[in-house]
Amino acid sequence: MDNGGAEFGSVAVPDFMQLAKDGNIGAIEVLMNKSFGSQGVVVRVDKSDSTLKITLKSPSDSGPDQKLAERVKAGLGKVKPKGFAGAVIEGRTIKSDKLVWSTQWGVIHAASKPKPVASSPPKATVSVGGKSSKEAFKKKVVVALLGIIAGLVGYIAWAMYGQAFKAALTPLSSPEPVEVAESKAESRSEPPVETTPPPDYSYKDAIDQALDAVDKSQTASTSAEWRNAAAAWDEATVLMKRVPESNENYAEAQGKISEYQRNLEYAQSQAIATLPTIGASKAAVQAVFSQPDVDFSFENSPLTDGTPRLLGTAPGNLAMIELYGLEDKLTKAVMMTFIGRGISPELMAAYNVAFLTEVAPGYDWDSEIADSVDDLSSGRSEEVRKRAGSNIVSMTLTETLGVFMFIVSVEPGQAG
Repeated sequence: MDNGGAEFGSVAVPDFMQLAKDGNIGAIEVLMNKSFGSQGVVVRVDKSDSTLKITLKSPSDSGPDQKLAERVKAGLGKVKPKGFAGAVIEGRTIKSDKLVWSTQWGVIHAASKPKPVASSPPKATVSVGGKSSKEAFKKKVVVALLGIIAGLVGYIAWAMYGQAFKAALTPLSSPEPVEVAESKAESRSEPPVETTPPPDYSYKDAIDQALDAVDKSQTASTSAEWRNAAAAWDEATVLMKRVPESNENYAEAQGKISEYQRNLEYAQSQAIATLPTIGASKAAVQAVFSQPDVDFSFENSPLTDGTPRLLGTAPGNLAMIELYGLEDKLTKAVMMTFIGRGISPELMAAYNVAFLTEVAPGYDWDSEIADSVDDLSSGRSEEVRKRAGSNIVSMTLTETLGVFMFIVSVEPGQAG
């Protein structure tokens, strides 16, 4: 497998190293999980503006070894993902989400926008049924070693040359200063000019923005309208924070900041609450997969935009569940099964059947799941979409560095 992408059968596999260099956080997360998976460490990668946030989680009560931060730092320094000027690394425990250690550094790479790259699933020979699962996912896969070459680029300050340039313009000798006598009659002093500072409209600007946010909040009914209201409250909060101490309304502005933030949080919660749901709850899914014989570990891991997300991880990192939305109003549910890590076809089928039973009860997995997987593995389809009541069940099969990922996603909507 070279840097230009690999071929599996007749289907191209994306080059995740290049995606990582282009700033794709999903590719960075995949590569890191591949690197640390053998140590039982789960890696989640997120971003905030030009800063990468990397969380290493371990089932150990003491969390992951802090020495892993140096490995991450060295790897990022070589890859130099575009669009990020620095990184924050946290070590946490999986069960309690306890912060054990934290570190940060920069610079990784000069900021630039990452390029979105679509991936296509590979071909494989897979056949999985309900109770009568036949031979599935037995194709041998090869894990490619990654070669990373990078260097740091230094900059020379222009000011170093500015001093030399200034010295070159200085004459070798200067004439003696000439004293000029000035008579009292000719000596005149102009009266000082009084300057009036420009009026400060920062408080008024913040109030005007808040009034706009109130109007948007009073008429909002859909998720998109509530997101617009939240954006208006966010802007009002920013403007109110800019009111200086010299402004006569400074004290009142400080009180309104917390008021606007509460309104912002309410608008954000309404934007999530008004999204279409799949009719499932986090508690029901967690109850099934937390049983002793299944033993998934669950943790809350919200997105940067505030969207609630519950993550579940199987023992040995063989599978992962993502549940988006409020407790009893899930807007999306995803099951990812990492087949190349040694999971048996029977266990893989059991995980997915249990998942679909809870989040898509209208899906006829007994008659459809085997056909869907056959379509994916044969290359006849890149994605299989089936209706399950008012929801849509989609399935994809991809290969990343020798590991097959079978992904089942359930969302509300119409079949396309």
